[in-house]
This record gives sequence, C-alpha cells and structure tokens, in this order.
Amino acid sequence: MNQDALVGFGFWRSVFEPLLPDPAQFVDDKWDSAERLQVINYLRQGRQLTHWMGYSWCRFGCKAADMGAADLTDGSYCWPEGLAHYLENHQVRLPHEIVSHILAQHLFASVPTQQAETLWPVDMSWWLGQKGWNTSTTDFSQGSEALDRDLLRRFDRNLIDFGPETEKTRVARQQMLDEVRRKWQ
Repeated sequence: MNQDALVGFGFWRSVFEPLLPDPAQFVDDKWDSAERLQVINYLRQGRQLTHWMGYSWCRFGCKAADMGAADLTDGSYCWPEGLAHYLENHQVRLPHEIVSHILAQHLFASVPTQQAETLWPVDMSWWLGQKGWNTSTTDFSQGSEALDRDLLRRFDRNLIDFGPETEKTRVARQQMLDEVRRKWQ
C-alpha cells in the first residue's frame, strides 16, 4: 500500500467495477445504532476531494435521489459522498478498521482546504480485499427489471465500452451479469 496515498473504502461493485466489494455482504442490522449514527455523521463531514461528472446510484436499487457525485476525505481515507446512505438506509456496517478510526476521532480531522483540493492518490488495494461478513449474500441490480434488462441488452449487443480490462475483471463482470439474467428468467 502506498504510504502517501489515501486509503479508499466504501466504493461498491458495479458492472464497470466488478471487483469492488458488494454492499450486500456488509449488511448488519444488529450494529449498535448510536455507533452507526456517529459513523454516519463523520462520513458526512468529509472534505470534497474530487467531483465527478455524474451522480452515483444506490447499489441496492432503492432509487435514492441524491447519492452524490464526489469523493470525500478526512486526510487519511477517501470514500464516496453517498456512502452514509448505505449505513443509514441499508444497515451496512463498515469494516472494523474504518469504524475504529472514526470512533477514535474526537473531532472531524481538519483537512486544510488547499490539501483537500489537491488530487491525492487513492490506494484501493485494502478495500479490494474486503469481503464483508455475509459472503453468501449478493444482489446486483441497476434498480429495476427494466434497467437490468436494458443493461443486458446493451451488453449482449456490445454497446458498452468498458475500456481495457484484465481477464479477472471480465470474468467477474460476466458473473454479475449472469446473476442478473437468472434473476429475471
């Protein structure tokens, strides 16, 4: 792991990033609600690191209106702007290392504006290795049957350009799309 980089977490798998963790595997409806709220409040205080040209969407398909279009930071970690939504609405619990870091902060880390505006590298290697605790649970969806079928149609007709990719990424994407096909058969 790059010592000068921020540690990325909370980025969820999609058809474009099939190797990222699945949020369904991090659901824990027994997580202490006071601790959950403390983590949610911390995540919402993040300083904007990058702003993307499109909004994210809920990987549980709940059609949340504002999942954000930015990555946030506290100077040590980087997470997507909409991450708090998953904790608040879908009972996602983040890995112990992240929760411990957040709970150890008495105040939100002060990231100077000029630093937050600098494009820091983000190391995703730790996050890519996280598997959650509900490893048999998965439910990839674009949000509705119509959207899922449209994705499959575009994929089958080679209308989506995924750019250069590894064999591992291609296989993981195919597995995700096979899940979607089985879901609507």
